[in-house]
Amino acid sequence: MKKRLLLLLLVTAVLAQVASAANANPRVGKKLFDRVCRICHMPGSEAGELKPSSKTQEEWQQLIGKNKHRCDPKVLHNLTPEDKSSLVAFLKAYAADSVE
Repeated sequence: MKKRLLLLLLVTAVLAQVASAANANPRVGKKLFDRVCRICHMPGSEAGELKPSSKTQEEWQQLIGKNKHRCDPKVLHNLTPEDKSSLVAFLKAYAADSVE
């Protein structure tokens, strides 16, 4: 019984993640990048310039998906799963290893 419940919870979590990714909107992600990231990561700023091409697709996925912001983990804390998916979709589209 416990194994079935655990399996059901696991499947539910995976389906929720897939549904969130399906709602990803790169245009929304661009607006989020400008509003959430770029306000600190501008050329000449203390935080340093950050562009989508600054990281690979996997690095962006890890940073946003696992909330790995070095200086302030709370920066991404208030984003919804859909917002995070949209932000990742935008960043991956222009990542260092993206195909143009």
